[in-house]
Amino acid sequence: ILNNVNPINELKSFINDSGVNYRFPLFTDNTFLYNEIESCSSIFINDSDLGNTQLISCNIKAFDLFNFHNSKVLDVFIADTPFPHRNDITTGGFEGDEVYLLEQKRLALSQFKKIYEGQGDMVRAAEFRAEEMEVYRSQLNKKEKFGTWLILSFSYYTSNYGQSIWLPLASLLTVHYWLFMWALGVHAFEYTAVKELPYHFFYLANPIRAYEFRNDWTIIIDILMRIWSSYMVYNFIRASRRFIK
Repeated sequence: ILNNVNPINELKSFINDSGVNYRFPLFTDNTFLYNEIESCSSIFINDSDLGNTQLISCNIKAFDLFNFHNSKVLDVFIADTPFPHRNDITTGGFEGDEVYLLEQKRLALSQFKKIYEGQGDMVRAAEFRAEEMEVYRSQLNKKEKFGTWLILSFSYYTSNYGQSIWLPLASLLTVHYWLFMWALGVHAFEYTAVKELPYHFFYLANPIRAYEFRNDWTIIIDILMRIWSSYMVYNFIRASRRFIK
């Protein structure tokens, strides 16, 4: 059991009267002499199996460095102990190998997700699933798996993998605006006054509306509007239901 683990950023290095640092305290007239120095606080979990370790009120995110490499942490129990996110995880000695670093991050994040799932914390589990998917997207070779990369990119930018309800709304209105301006520019629908345009804008954002474009080829714009609106509605519903198992 590890309880109340917190970083120490100041270490006391004992010195003698000539100013030379030592690992052990030295006495001068029965008095300790030391010098305060700053040091990077670090956690290393390398090539290890933490087994049934219990982390209670451990401020892991406060450490300057979280180093993870080929380790198993699936059976760890946590309470009041936040795990680091993808940008805070590193693997010492492999800084130049981006592919390997990303694989280690995925290994850590996938286990953090499982720990939260095992404890019934589905909210944080979903957050770390999103982190894991973003690392996976960064791993993908666009030439070899362009379709998968494109799907994940749409999911990330339009909903943060189902974590945001505002991104789908913003994405819906932004893309629909340009499709609407395209339809307006080619006179795809009829209107008698400018004040009617806001009505048409929001009406055309409805994916189950009736077809009302005048020109045959403008059905392409209509299809794009419906597909985009349906996808954003799906993302909105997915994000709004992320707290419901």
